[in-house]
Amino acid sequence: MWRPVRAGVLAIGSVVLCAAPALAGAQQVISTLDAQVIRLRYTDAVDATATGLSPALRIDWDNAMVRASGTYARFAHAWSADGILDANVFSPSVGPFSAALAGTLGGSTHQDGARTGTAIGLGRLQLKEGPVGAWLGAGGGATSDGLASHRVREGDGGVWWGTGSASLTVAAAPTAIDDSIRYTDLTAEGNWRGGIVELSAVAGVRSGSRLPLVASDAKSWGSIDAIAWLLPRVALMASVGTYPVDFTQSFPGGRFVSAGVRISLSPREHPPVGTLDRGSAAESSGILDFQLGPAERGGRTLRVRAPGAHRVDVNGDFTEWSPRAMTSESGGWFELTIPVKPGTYQMNIRVDNGDWTVPPSLPTVRDEFGGLAGVLVVQ
Repeated sequence: MWRPVRAGVLAIGSVVLCAAPALAGAQQVISTLDAQVIRLRYTDAVDATATGLSPALRIDWDNAMVRASGTYARFAHAWSADGILDANVFSPSVGPFSAALAGTLGGSTHQDGARTGTAIGLGRLQLKEGPVGAWLGAGGGATSDGLASHRVREGDGGVWWGTGSASLTVAAAPTAIDDSIRYTDLTAEGNWRGGIVELSAVAGVRSGSRLPLVASDAKSWGSIDAIAWLLPRVALMASVGTYPVDFTQSFPGGRFVSAGVRISLSPREHPPVGTLDRGSAAESSGILDFQLGPAERGGRTLRVRAPGAHRVDVNGDFTEWSPRAMTSESGGWFELTIPVKPGTYQMNIRVDNGDWTVPPSLPTVRDEFGGLAGVLVVQ
């Protein structure tokens, strides 16, 4: 058990040291607490009902992100607790490319004395162009099922698409545990947010030539989660689905249904919003000013001041992430009038077919792959 924990501390410590320049001031902190009732059926034979508390925390910097979550579950005659910590550091982008270092440390403990642990480190190469991206990575670490430690090697790759209100990710994760178990999980995850409602769905399938025979090891699984924010910091939530065996920690697969309440302990922002060094990236591209003004028939006019530029393009949620050329005006200004309703949008601009960047004075949003976009609020 202690071997994977030590490896995890080393992996997380390396990530934190790499992120040291950014630790001086977090851009955004998001924290929630879930209280729920869960009905489980696992190993195809055991039914159980539990009440649970699940805190979660996410901290974002310009070039790093840390997420932590845990669950304490109380059954009729027993209890269990588990937790996980993820840390990510992102390199500066070179065109559409960037790199990331990720570390994961997790474990569980149970009333009967059983314990598990996992510690994994990964390196990733990432590509992002507008609303579309891809990544490829590899790494490894160690896990414990409470009886023995095991070496784990993992691959990590996939593609994603996202806008301000919806996203879709397809990923493949080949895994080897010691020299005895090898399998690949292919998963698809979709998320959608509209008003006070948030929906997410996951579907997965597993293939492998060297898998142990386990009665509850379903080769496919899926789940649906729904959240409705009744108050700014209080939401009702419900989930239903199935999940596969976790061979790394010897957790059985099963089925579940749950319902509960989520309390946001920090101001609810979706997605999490931070700030850049005001205008530094934009100014390096020759962009000196950005303005939003009213237009006829309820539209809005975007204005960018970029003296010496020959062309300025805009893309964002309101253009379906398709670049739109702005019209050159006097004084180094470029304009674009768009029909857009009040709301919150993501956007970027570029000068003379250069890199996409966040307009000066706009707050920024960072996705989990390290990409940045400006957050435009239209009132």
